[in-house]
Amino acid sequence: MYVVAFRRYLLYLVARMRVARGVAETYRVGYVTALEGVEGTPVVLDRAVPPAALAGMRWFGSGNEERRPAQNPDGTLASFEQFGRTLRLALATAIDFDALLRAG
Repeated sequence: MYVVAFRRYLLYLVARMRVARGVAETYRVGYVTALEGVEGTPVVLDRAVPPAALAGMRWFGSGNEERRPAQNPDGTLASFEQFGRTLRLALATAIDFDALLRAG
């Protein structure tokens, strides 16, 4: 699983981890669900995905249709909502993300 963040219409690649299991806990004040990860990369908060990599990004949503990001003319994201319900990255995008993680 790739952990990403959005800020000022940029996509940041934060880390990658293998999901070990889902965790659900009930507390007096509410219910929390989370994923427990293993074999992850270090967390880095300033690794923006370059516009060229963003333009080639592809993923599959809940309907198994391949999707790509809408970008502004300057290469930034048109909106972050378009990534909702992303279930799986296309292989080429995963390779690009891994290269970004290796580059530091």
